[in-house]
Amino acid sequence: RTIELDGKPYTVIGVMPSAFHFPRTAAYWTPLRLSSFTRPDTGPDGKRRVVTTFVSVIGRLRPGVTFDAARAELAALRSHVTELSTSMHAWRVDVRTLHDRMYGDLRPALLVLLGTVACVLLIACANVANLLLARAAMRRRELAVRAALGAGRARLVRQLLVESLLLALIGGAFGLLLPVWGLKTFVALGPATLTHVPGIAVDSRVLIFAFAVAVLTGLLFGLVPALSVYRDDLQDALRDGVARIAGSSLASSARKLLVTAELAIAIVLLIGAGLLAKSFVRYLDIDPGFRGAGVLTAGVALPSTRYSNDTTTDLFYRNLIGRLRALPGVQSATVAAVLPLDGYSMMMPARALGLADKAESSSDVPAITSTSVGSDYFRTLGIPLHAGRDFTDADDAGAPPVAIVNRSLARLMVPNGSAIGHRFTFEHRTYTVVGVSADVRQMAEDVTVKPAVYFPIRQTGFSIYGNIAIRVRSDPLALVPSLRQVVHDIDPQLPLTDVTTMDRQLADSMAPQRFNTLLLGAFAALALVMAVFGLYGVIAYLVARRTHEIGVRMALGAQDRDVMQLVLRQGLTLTVAGVVVGLVAALALTRLLASLLFRVQATDPVIFVAVPVVLVIVSIIATLVPARRAMRVDPMVALRAE
Repeated sequence: RTIELDGKPYTVIGVMPSAFHFPRTAAYWTPLRLSSFTRPDTGPDGKRRVVTTFVSVIGRLRPGVTFDAARAELAALRSHVTELSTSMHAWRVDVRTLHDRMYGDLRPALLVLLGTVACVLLIACANVANLLLARAAMRRRELAVRAALGAGRARLVRQLLVESLLLALIGGAFGLLLPVWGLKTFVALGPATLTHVPGIAVDSRVLIFAFAVAVLTGLLFGLVPALSVYRDDLQDALRDGVARIAGSSLASSARKLLVTAELAIAIVLLIGAGLLAKSFVRYLDIDPGFRGAGVLTAGVALPSTRYSNDTTTDLFYRNLIGRLRALPGVQSATVAAVLPLDGYSMMMPARALGLADKAESSSDVPAITSTSVGSDYFRTLGIPLHAGRDFTDADDAGAPPVAIVNRSLARLMVPNGSAIGHRFTFEHRTYTVVGVSADVRQMAEDVTVKPAVYFPIRQTGFSIYGNIAIRVRSDPLALVPSLRQVVHDIDPQLPLTDVTTMDRQLADSMAPQRFNTLLLGAFAALALVMAVFGLYGVIAYLVARRTHEIGVRMALGAQDRDVMQLVLRQGLTLTVAGVVVGLVAALALTRLLASLLFRVQATDPVIFVAVPVVLVIVSIIATLVPARRAMRVDPMVALRAE
């Protein structure tokens, strides 16, 4: 079929799968021609020039070619190209695999998620093992009768393992319902990069993995009670004539060991969640340098067939911005080649501005961010100007070249004075600094702000793709219909792209950190609840075992306070053991979180002190319930029952 794009007929020759998102989400692809992303134009000096836009390069290495060899070849090519154009100083050589480019930043978070889920699964196994240990102790007489009728110990162990496997498989089957029902919600709540990862589905591989995990866990939490039966003297149960809630010393030790392990794992997860939470708070404290509230943004792609030079594009944007400023509720409007946090950044070495004759890799003079912006850019985005003025409509192609620099670049230009009036040369033109702005995070991943220079877009020339920013007094999204109507009135064939708000872009830039924090925090909270219930169950079981002993103690004069201390001592002993083991494990394992942390050490002392304190307090509360039950034991009833 033939479709029309930008006034030209195109023949459809292929259809991609609906889930194909490369290099980003798109509705169609066309062959890349030089004319599609460059155009000849006449500059202010009367000379012919070529206006270009951003281009990404993708290549497949030949068999046997290493990354180092590719880097060396590209570096040589770069040296040749930079001799032809000083603007190519911004070209950086960065050879990476496509997989790392698209999903590399997800790997650490997914590995942490896998480890966290495994820890929660171990806690669940420990809890179920404790329950089965108690159940095996209650079934000592039944098992002894089976043994007396000819069942061997291996047969009894196999019976208990089969029962635990059935529990695991039934639990696994119900557990699969959650990802089947909630997978789309889980992916939607994650960062944008997660939505483009192919293959996230409950398929045969997931089912096989879940079945294997269910079998493994069934064997894991069924092994301890099975071994206790294997080593227990079942003849005692027949001679006693009653099913005693005693169990062997091995079972008792196993119960305490399992609870200690649960608490230790919970400590590790809670410390990890605490580190990520503190890191996220530190991330929120970063000043982006602009005020995103009340700012609507959108993109406009101008077809080169109808906007072939700066005259036509300048006329379009002047008309568009003028009409937008006249809309009710609009405070200001502007256009820019690149907006903060939109994923693009034009970089150049410091020597491109004549600042220093140093190597590009020098840490003293870092790479400089450059962009072209329209009038009222800083006012619209709420970027403070520390000195000088904003760009105006008078800064056009016929006016003297001017520029605005951020504070970081101003310090490089004039270390001990004002940068206003400072002159520098770029692309054979001499610019005068007319303003100094606040530092702005241009890219979402920017932790340290880079030096930046802003040029008037009417002096540097428009590209075929422009970004619009509008500051309004009320809800920015309420202006979207009016914005679409204005664009349609100027050019009915132009669509708007990437319509959003600066607040939404700022929130999206923090989505990975927020997702990691919430996910690990939720699993850590679940682990804490499960570990505390495990502790409660073991203490309650031990209190039930010692009912006769407690009755004797109270008959001999023990007070309620003494019984309370006895039970609390048991709970605190297990808690302290779990805390010590957990802290040692956390010191080793939290280092794996280093790549996910921001301005927080993996051994942050505040987190390593606060988490154990919280766990001890919660454990004491969990132990108080069986302790109060022990205090209410009637000595006479306990002795008669024995």
